[in-house]
Amino acid sequence: MRTMSEQPHVPAHRAAWGMSADLASTALPTFWLLFGLFVSLAYGHIGFVFSVVLGDLPYPFFPVQGVILAVLLMTPARHWGWYLALYYVIQVLDGLWLSPFPLQTWYVLVSNVANVLEPLVGALLLRRWMSLPPRFTHLREAVIYIGCVALASAVGAAWGSTTRVIAGFEFWPALRGWFLADVLASLVLTPTILLCADRARRPVWPTSNKRAVEAGLLILGLVVVEALVFGTHPGTYGAESAAAPALLYLPVPLLVWAAVRFGPFGIACALSLTTILAIPGVVNGLGPFVEASIPDSIFQLQLFLLGVGVPLFCLATVVHEHREARADLQQSEARYRAVVSNLPQGIVLLFDSELCHLFVDGQGLPALGLAHASIEGKDVFEAFPPEIASALAPCYRAALRGEQTAFDLHHGSHTYRADIQPVRYGDEATGMVVMQDVTEQRRAQALAVSEAALRETNEQLEAVSRAKSDFLSIVSHEVRTPLGSIRGFSEMLRDDDLGPEERSEYAGLINAEAQRLGRLVEDLLDLDRLESGWVDLRLDLVDLREIVMAALEQAAPTTNGHVLRSAVEPSLPRLRGDPDKLAQIVGNLVANAVKYSPHGGAITVGASREDEKVHLWVQDEGIGIPASMLETVFDRYTRVESAEHRAIKGTGLGLPIVRQIAELHGGRAWAESQPGLGSRFHVTLPIAGPPESKPIRDQDRLRIE
Repeated sequence: MRTMSEQPHVPAHRAAWGMSADLASTALPTFWLLFGLFVSLAYGHIGFVFSVVLGDLPYPFFPVQGVILAVLLMTPARHWGWYLALYYVIQVLDGLWLSPFPLQTWYVLVSNVANVLEPLVGALLLRRWMSLPPRFTHLREAVIYIGCVALASAVGAAWGSTTRVIAGFEFWPALRGWFLADVLASLVLTPTILLCADRARRPVWPTSNKRAVEAGLLILGLVVVEALVFGTHPGTYGAESAAAPALLYLPVPLLVWAAVRFGPFGIACALSLTTILAIPGVVNGLGPFVEASIPDSIFQLQLFLLGVGVPLFCLATVVHEHREARADLQQSEARYRAVVSNLPQGIVLLFDSELCHLFVDGQGLPALGLAHASIEGKDVFEAFPPEIASALAPCYRAALRGEQTAFDLHHGSHTYRADIQPVRYGDEATGMVVMQDVTEQRRAQALAVSEAALRETNEQLEAVSRAKSDFLSIVSHEVRTPLGSIRGFSEMLRDDDLGPEERSEYAGLINAEAQRLGRLVEDLLDLDRLESGWVDLRLDLVDLREIVMAALEQAAPTTNGHVLRSAVEPSLPRLRGDPDKLAQIVGNLVANAVKYSPHGGAITVGASREDEKVHLWVQDEGIGIPASMLETVFDRYTRVESAEHRAIKGTGLGLPIVRQIAELHGGRAWAESQPGLGSRFHVTLPIAGPPESKPIRDQDRLRIE
């Protein structure tokens, strides 16, 4: 059982006539409870308006039960105890002082417990299974309501009939009369009160003149028919005894009219009117029940009202539910069509399993040279030009298989974005196409891409230009220095009178500077050959350990406070490569480590096997490289922009040559470093050697040599 905090939210238009907690705390529900009970009791004590005193006859209709159940369903559960206590007191007072028949006090006190128990059980059951108050807009809601009030009436009738048996009445007539009178009130009067309360903030009167006239004719027809059927004796019209009960069904067409045209509210009001008009005649011996006693006539009338009212009430909820669903569908379809028909520069299509179009709309139809009549009912090949149909047909079939496709479709000077996907439309496989003109978007995207590419190209050219300027500055310095030495010492040899030792010393200096120039030129030529891809590798089995040891021996005289170490794996296998080029890799890496470790420190050269490759690395404790420059240091004409790096002279060709030789052998080169903590350069080389070697062509040999 749910608590009040768990109750569903009640819309504002339903928070009327005691439907909200704030309203329930006022005197309004109490007023309607007292007013309803007064009217119901007066209706019974007057003898059902025009009837004689019932005496020992069963009550055909007990309206007070319908009133109290409606009050409970319209108010919060925390107020139920107060209303039920008030209801019990009124019922007891009525039984003791206002009843035309003498009743024993114990009987009045005990039997009226059933009148309190019954609406309480019904309200609790309904509160458990549905939101309160019910509006009877769905068949499920109506079925739950009928079942709950029937069960509650059975509980109350069982209690009440038991007390009547103790008081000296027969059980079955008491049970039958109690149950039918209460269940009829709960099924007829209570929905009428609830639906009237639900319409408190909405117009009760029909919104059009035609509907008003129709409602008036329906009420007038019910009054006339009820007066004819239940206000006169069948013999008045000369009806035969066997055919007289058929007159009972004269109101049925009007009740069906109320159910179909006016929904649950209409059938509830019509059934209440029929009940109020029929009961006085039946208890006075009138109506179509020929040769039947009044108790039997009342029983037959109750069965008739329940047998006709319950199905028609369910029919009204079904019609109302269908009408609301159809209205929602029409509204949804209207919104969809409004959106689709106003789709700017696009179209929407639905197609079936035969690739035949079921629906088409959109403002983009004229641009494609199409119209509704030229597409709807026709397949893709009949509706579109051949070039469009050939592109769409495979995507249509893919959508029918449950796949989604999106692509750009070109037609004339326009570009369309076509999105094709499966959709649910009926029981068969269908698909939907949304085509949007994206010509301007694509042009803007292409322009943006071209501008971005142009900016990137300009940035690259500027970087190359700066690198070339730096390179020329470095090379010019590297060239001018040895040339100046050569020119100066050669002039001294030419002009000065020197002894043999001095001549030998100056000649050695000239030779050293010439070799320095030669190495610079050789580096430039090597890099050009390597980048051109036309280098003839002289492959052989190479012992990398010997190359490392030789490189360390050659670098030893050039070091200043450096410690050179070898960490080559003893079991390192021979690899297939060019011995001179591999020696150039090790020599350049060692020379680079020495150059960029101006304060000394350890330089370690290591090599180990990793699967089918040899991993060579050189570690120094120098000034390091920023992370953003770890890749660019392998590019030609590139130097790290820092004061420490600019103070170290060099051409910057060693590392690009290392990478080119490594890649020529099928390997790779990269660097790891942290500024101030040194650098480690890595080279991996396949043991089996390069995958292929391209020989130098004669014309290329002439070009690079």
